[in-house]
Amino acid sequence: MTLYFGLSIFLTSRMSSTRPNIALMYELDIISMVVLGGISTSGGKGRISGAIISIFIVGLLKYGLGLVNISSQVLMIIIGLLLVISVMTPHIAGKLKEKKRQQLLHAKLSSANK
Repeated sequence: MTLYFGLSIFLTSRMSSTRPNIALMYELDIISMVVLGGISTSGGKGRISGAIISIFIVGLLKYGLGLVNISSQVLMIIIGLLLVISVMTPHIAGKLKEKKRQQLLHAKLSSANK
């Protein structure tokens, strides 16, 4: 609870104002940062260092695209695509690894039968 209080003070000082819905629509950014950092959405896996690195990546991406005058809607689409890619990559890699493992097992069984 103390952490939330400290973060709310930090956010209020950064924005120079406060209102009840000040962090509305930050959900996409936060979830993208967490998943990009390698923290599993099902729990139990991940490192804080990966999350910190992903915070800087997403922050620099938003800052850099803001400097180039990219609209906020396009920025949200880019962050959403980054989230989709972050979620799909481990799943696809796991399927490819399983397929390769089964091919090796099948090759071993066929060579043992000869």
